[in-house]
Amino acid sequence: MTTFGDNVFSAAGMLTPQGIPATFGNVYFVDVANGSDGFDGLGMVNKGGSGPKATVQAALNEVTSNNHDVIVMTGAGAHSIADEITVSKNRVHFVGLGGGSRYMGQRTRWEMGVTTGSAIAIVNITGVGCTFTNIKFRSTDTLSTSLYAVADGGEFTQFTNCSFEKATDLDQTGAAELMCNGDTPYYKNCTFGNTIYQIAAARQNVLFTGGLISGKKARDVVFEDCIFLADTSSTTFVNCRATVADIERFAIYKNCQFISGKLSSATQDEAFGIASALTQAQVLLHDCALMNITNIATASSGVFSNQANSASLGGKATEVT
Repeated sequence: MTTFGDNVFSAAGMLTPQGIPATFGNVYFVDVANGSDGFDGLGMVNKGGSGPKATVQAALNEVTSNNHDVIVMTGAGAHSIADEITVSKNRVHFVGLGGGSRYMGQRTRWEMGVTTGSAIAIVNITGVGCTFTNIKFRSTDTLSTSLYAVADGGEFTQFTNCSFEKATDLDQTGAAELMCNGDTPYYKNCTFGNTIYQIAAARQNVLFTGGLISGKKARDVVFEDCIFLADTSSTTFVNCRATVADIERFAIYKNCQFISGKLSSATQDEAFGIASALTQAQVLLHDCALMNITNIATASSGVFSNQANSASLGGKATEVT
């Protein structure tokens, strides 16, 4: 199948350079510049009403749960999200176009401004097996409940080459780029936060507080090749925060970088804000690095690393002391 002469699917079932997966389900297209929610969404060119949708929500309304339907979104211009998108359907795949894979500056952007309802994030995920590829999530919402860019309470959710920014609530301790209540989520080649806006509170990039999505808790979490960023005036800012029972079983960070920006007016005390030992999980950092951050975590908190701040431990993971 092709569109504008480019392969959408390959015969061998491989991913295209844009990351569009082969599927036996339906493929829906979203074009903010040329689409209409009155179109059926089944093509990129308007042919008598068969053409792209204008909004992500309209395309999501069309997909069938568990059908591995794919939503492909243009990378020219922001996809304005009027209110929180709830992804409760299972095995839906969202793919942003825009050329190549990036840590930051994805050309497909979900941007949500000020809302007036009860949103908590741009997207709130409770479905099973959904994937997001090549998308930037940026929230400037000032609604009191809207404290995150993404709220993940799904099962087996996967984010690849995505970036997460909560550009408001910079002085709110409960705000974060990602609120992670997911069961077995996987974040690959993603960036959380930035070094543009200065955070003036004990905030975080990732918040694990259990039950923020009703009945959901983080379990078996994996971050691989991810970057965590902040510019902060608070020593108590942390990249990831959890209390004693927020995470179950484990969280693994593979080859991740935790960076407090050069222009920060304070040096972070810790990358992980875990006040006392985790009781239901352990956290492993494997081949990770800190920049302008004093410690990995509080001693004896259940956080393990094969690197002790600046001294290598020879590959053996030991608890932070």
